[in-house]
Amino acid sequence: MDIAVIGSNMVDLITYIDRMPKLGETLEASSFKIGCGGNGSNQAVAAAKLGSNVMMLTKVGDDLFADNTLKNFQRYSNIRAQNLQ
Repeated sequence: MDIAVIGSNMVDLITYIDRMPKLGETLEASSFKIGCGGNGSNQAVAAAKLGSNVMMLTKVGDDLFADNTLKNFQRYSNIRAQNLQ
């Protein structure tokens, strides 16, 4: 291991609209995506992309968002995140 990251992970809920709403107006989003983020998570991924072996220490829940976070880390063979809870 080259780097240990102790930090947060977040889930980004991203909606896309065709234009900015007017004051008081509600718009329907044309598309929606879920992304991964958080200071610690972003640092771990950045270090892994630069070739470092990374151990990620963070807390995840027991829900769909946690599954998505774990799958994101598993995309990088040099991030060790198998002991996340």
